[in-house]
Amino acid sequence: MTEATLRMHLPVRRPMLPDEWPETYLLSLARAQGLRRAWGYDVELIRSVLPWERPMSTGNQPASESASPYLQGRPQYGANPLPSWASIVRAMPLRYCPHCLLEQRYFRTRWRFSGFHACTFHGCYLKSDLVDQALTANYNREGRLKFADATDEQILNAALCCLPHELHATKMVWQPLELMAQRAESPRENEALGELASWTVMLWRLLEEISRIHHKKVIGQPTTGLLPGVGRLSRDLGIVTAPSLDGVQAMFAGLRENAHLLAARRFIDGLIGQEGKTPTALSALPLEVLRERLMCFAPVATPRTPHGGMAFRDLREHAVNKSVLLEDLAPLGGGPELVNRWIRCKLITTVKVIREGMAFTFIEREHARQARRALLSLIHARDFVAQHDLDWCTYKAIRDIGLINTGALGLRGYLHRKDIAALIAQLELMSAPVHEASSLRWPLFCETTLHCAEQRATFLALVRAAIQGRIRVYRELSRPGLSAFSIGVDGIVWMARRRRAFFYERKWRPAVGQRGLFDAQEEGAAA
Repeated sequence: MTEATLRMHLPVRRPMLPDEWPETYLLSLARAQGLRRAWGYDVELIRSVLPWERPMSTGNQPASESASPYLQGRPQYGANPLPSWASIVRAMPLRYCPHCLLEQRYFRTRWRFSGFHACTFHGCYLKSDLVDQALTANYNREGRLKFADATDEQILNAALCCLPHELHATKMVWQPLELMAQRAESPRENEALGELASWTVMLWRLLEEISRIHHKKVIGQPTTGLLPGVGRLSRDLGIVTAPSLDGVQAMFAGLRENAHLLAARRFIDGLIGQEGKTPTALSALPLEVLRERLMCFAPVATPRTPHGGMAFRDLREHAVNKSVLLEDLAPLGGGPELVNRWIRCKLITTVKVIREGMAFTFIEREHARQARRALLSLIHARDFVAQHDLDWCTYKAIRDIGLINTGALGLRGYLHRKDIAALIAQLELMSAPVHEASSLRWPLFCETTLHCAEQRATFLALVRAAIQGRIRVYRELSRPGLSAFSIGVDGIVWMARRRRAFFYERKWRPAVGQRGLFDAQEEGAAA
C-alpha cells in the first residue's frame, strides 16, 4: 500500500462508532485495506487521506509540526483541547473496560482520560494490559496482550469491580460525560460535550487534590490510590456534586475542614495561573466565579497575607517585612536570591519573629533604604548594551580591560551608573559634535574597531588616548550613549602603529627577559 494509492481512494471505509477513539479507528481502516500487521506509518497514511483527521497548520507553523491532539492520541471533545494533565498520550497502553470491549470491540475516547479509572456502566476498573505495535510503545514487554490476538477469556481475566463508595464517586463525576459521549453523533463538533468534559476533568482533579489533603492532614494515613482516595473522601464527607457550576458550588457548601477549603483554593488559583499562561478548554469555565463562590462559603479560604507580609506593632517603626522589600526591589532587578545573598554576607540585618506558629522575617528600614539606593545606582549589563546600542563583544572588552567595574555588591552582571557617566563625560570633553555619519570615521566602541586592535591592550590604549586628547574624537548627536563616539583617520593610524609596537615588544621580550631592550644592548656593548 503506497502513499499515492491511498491519496486517490480508500477501497474500504466505515463510519465511526459511538465515542470511538480516532487512533484505533485509523488502525482498523489500515487493517481493512488488507494489512495484516499495520504500523504507525500506515496509520499516518490513513490519517492523511481523511480530511477530518488531517492536522491543520497554525499560522506559520507547518501542519506536520502543529500540536494536534489526534497525533498525540489525546481525547478531545469540542473545538478546544484539554490540558495535557487531563489525558494520556498515544504511546501508553490501551485502557479499556473489559465488559464494554466484549460488547463491541473498539476503544472509546473517554478511556484515554487520566482521571477516568472505572466504567460507570459496569462498575469495574479499567484495565491497561492491551497493546498494539502501531500505537503503543514497549509492546513486546512481558505480561502485555496484543489487541489483535487477545481472546475473551484474556480480556476478562483479572477484571475487578469497584467498591460501592468508589463507584458512587465515579458516577457523580463521570457518568454524565459517558452518557453524552455515547449518544453524541459527532463528539469533536459537539461544543456542549466539550464544555461537559471541561467541567468533568476539572472537578475530578479538584477532588483528587482535596483527597490528598484529607488523607494527609485529617486522617493521617497515606492514600492507596487516586480513585480509592476520592471514594473515601466522598464517603467520609457525604459529598454531593456534579460537573457543573451548581454542582461544584454544592460541593463547596459541604466542605467543613479548613484544610479542605484551603486545598480547593490553592487548586483554583493554580488553575487560573496555568490557563493564563497556556489557554485550554478550561479557560471557558468561570474560574474566577468559582473562586469568589468558594470565598463566600468559606472565609478561611480568602487569600491570606503572604508569608511574612504582616508587620507587627512592635517592629513596624524600625523594620520592614522581607516580602514587602522583595516587591519593592523586583522592578529594579532585585530578587530573592539577591536579598538572601546580602543577608548571608551580613550586608543586611534581619530579625526573625515566630507568631502563631509561623516564622516572619523583618529587615531594618535603614538597610532596606540602602538596598533600594544601591539598586538604583546600578544597571544590568543587558540594559546597558541595549541603551548604548553596543554588541556583546564590545561590552566584554570594556568589562575585561577595566573601563567599567562589574559585580558590585555581590551583583554579578551589574554595572555602576556613575562609572558609565564618568566615561561618557571624559569622552564628551575631548569630542567634537557632528550631525552625520561618515565613511572616514569608525565607531570607537564597536566590534570592527576591536577586531582591528587585535588585542585588548591595544584597544585600552586607544580609548585612553581618546580620553587624553591624543587622537581626535567625534560625537554623532543622533546616536545614543557610547555608540555616538567615533575616531577619524588619525585614530586609525595611531591604532595601527600601536599594534605594531605591541608586536615588536612581544617579539623581543623573550630574548631580553625582564630587562629593557636598550639595557640589553648597552650590556652587550660594555662586554
